[in-house]
Amino acid sequence: MPWHCQQWTTQQLLDAPDEVARKDRVAIWQENTKAHFNFVAVAVSHPFNAFLATIDFYNTTVPATLVAGVVTGSITWSQVETAHWLVLVFWFGSLVMSLYCVIIAFHLGIVLGAYDISSNRDEGIIGLLKHRDKNEPRWRSQWILQMPIALFSWGVIFYLGGLALMVCEPLWKEGWGRGSWVCAIRFSLTVICYSHGRS
Repeated sequence: MPWHCQQWTTQQLLDAPDEVARKDRVAIWQENTKAHFNFVAVAVSHPFNAFLATIDFYNTTVPATLVAGVVTGSITWSQVETAHWLVLVFWFGSLVMSLYCVIIAFHLGIVLGAYDISSNRDEGIIGLLKHRDKNEPRWRSQWILQMPIALFSWGVIFYLGGLALMVCEPLWKEGWGRGSWVCAIRFSLTVICYSHGRS
C-alpha cells in the first residue's frame, strides 16, 4: 500500500497541468515528505537541541527510537534467558531495522531540507523524482524515499513476532496454566485489533 501511495503521489506531481500547479504540488510534497521522515527520525540528545528545535526538521517525534528503546528493554527481561532462540533473533532484527530507519530518515530529511534554500527547488525535486527518459516516477527514488517507513514497520512487526513467540511458547512447553492463559488473552487481543483495523 505505501508503495502505491508514494508512486501515485509522485505521478500527480509530474502530471501537473502548468508551472504554477507544479510549484504548489512540489511545495506540498516536500513538506509532507519531510513530515513523514520526521515521524520516523530522532531528535538527538545534544546541547544544541534548543537551537535545533527551532528548525522544522529537528522538531520531531521519536517512534523509531521508541521502538528501539522498547526492544532494548525487552531484551533485558529475565524470561528471555529461557525463551526460544528465535525471540532474540526477532528482537535484534527489530533493533537493527529501527536504528537504520532513524539514520536513513535523518539523512533524507537533510537532503530534502537542502532544497529549501535552492534557487531552483522545483526543478531539483522533479529531477530527483522523475525518470530520465519518461514522465513517470523513478523507481530507485521511490524505493529510497519509502525505506524509512518500511524499516520502521518491519521493526515493529519483528518485535511483535518475537513477543508472540515468547508469550505462546508455554503452549508447547508445558501444560495448561498461567502462561497458556496469557497466550490465549494475547491472541484474542491480536484478533480484536486486527479485526478493528480491517473495518
